[in-house]
Amino acid sequence: MAAHYHQVLRRPDARPHLLLPSALQQQLRERRMRGTATLVLLGDFMGACPPGLPAGCHPAEDAPWAMLRYDEEAQRWLPLANNLPADLVSVRGYGSATLDNYLFIVGGYRITSQEISAAHCYNPCLNEWSQLASMNQKRSNFKLLAVSGKLYAIGGQSLSNVECYNPENDWWNFVASMPNPLAEFSACECKGKIYVIGGYTAREFVSMSLSALSPGSSSGSRAGDG
Repeated sequence: MAAHYHQVLRRPDARPHLLLPSALQQQLRERRMRGTATLVLLGDFMGACPPGLPAGCHPAEDAPWAMLRYDEEAQRWLPLANNLPADLVSVRGYGSATLDNYLFIVGGYRITSQEISAAHCYNPCLNEWSQLASMNQKRSNFKLLAVSGKLYAIGGQSLSNVECYNPENDWWNFVASMPNPLAEFSACECKGKIYVIGGYTAREFVSMSLSALSPGSSSGSRAGDG
């Protein structure tokens, strides 16, 4: 059950507030989180060997590595998986985050500059990808953060809105807006709040303001200016 943690939460007969005891839910999550945290690199590494990989190490000449993991003891990058979904190839400017030992890749734009709203999830316990519900808004150059068991897609090119993803029902909904549209900014979570700093406004001006978003609220507030 731990290997399919989010799928278990989505089952109508096993929702935590219905039949799945909270203690069992916590036990499943703790079991899923066992192991060693690692850095993961996504890309197409066919043209040249990444740092730490010996020459001629690719799985096949016509099959590039899609994901690498960093081995701290060996101080080198090692293959993790080679099954990146076809519709994720050549996508840039996407948002990425981890939640409950799942890796999420959301949104971005293709080499044609077309923005997308698609969401994908990698499950390291099963070494497999799955497609999730798409965001309501196509967005790129935004930030994706995990806060209190949910994902938040914040801003993006000419966007100020924020969407929240709940893994229990595989659904996105709008929850808040930043004071101004913002892209290519930095963001982090601290004590349940989301802080956004820097980035570019819709008119490509550099923003020096610091904004705070409270998950569940309808708007953000400006915390300060530089």
